Amino acid sequence: MTTLNNREVKLIQLAAENNPVLALAPPILSLSEPLPFVKKTKLPSILTKPERYLQPLDIVKIKKHNRQIKWLTYWHAGIYLGSGKFCHLDHSEKAKQRKIIIDNWNNFLKNAFIDKQRERERVFCYSYRSLIPYKKTEKILEQMAKLIINGHWKYNLLFRNCEHFVNWIIYGINFSEQVQYWKTKLLGKRLAEKKINLKKEIMKNDRLIDSIKIKNQAELINKIKEIREYTQ
Repeated sequence: MTTLNNREVKLIQLAAENNPVLALAPPILSLSEPLPFVKKTKLPSILTKPERYLQPLDIVKIKKHNRQIKWLTYWHAGIYLGSGKFCHLDHSEKAKQRKIIIDNWNNFLKNAFIDKQRERERVFCYSYRSLIPYKKTEKILEQMAKLIINGHWKYNLLFRNCEHFVNWIIYGINFSEQVQYWKTKLLGKRLAEKKINLKKEIMKNDRLIDSIKIKNQAELINKIKEIREYTQ
């Protein structure tokens, strides 16, 4: 019979908790670097059936045109649920409060940046998959359902954009890759670098979502069930 040492026992205990990634990820992370245990994949430029390439709870980022300034582009982020459905911020209205919606692939693609200089039109799209979950699936579904029912997301380009939203739900980390990229470009890596204590960051952001009170518990249960059905 094999006897486990104290470190191995601790790793098993951590992996069984709500945040398995804490068992293996370094305690301090730099947000200027890619997140550990997250696989980034460039998706086909002609993507009509996302279910062929995506798994439930993958983050998807697609390059889009700014509606007011057509030559300006940005990356819009959403969470793939399965069955062709995405959870993301509704950008149809330019308001400080953005509605959190469950949408289909074609709507998620609206205003996508298309490269017409090649022989075939191409969209630019990437997926991000947690190889080791930052949160347990049921925790993600519950928090997502709470935020959808709660209504709108108080939008801010620098501090609460669509990337902040998806990273907050999937990883428990409040950050935007685009914002960090431009901070590094403008300020340099040393000044722009932001380090976080991973466990404290996840716990803090979990508490913020968990503190949301939903009066109609039946509505919450039904919304979790709806999202879970997409993921199965």
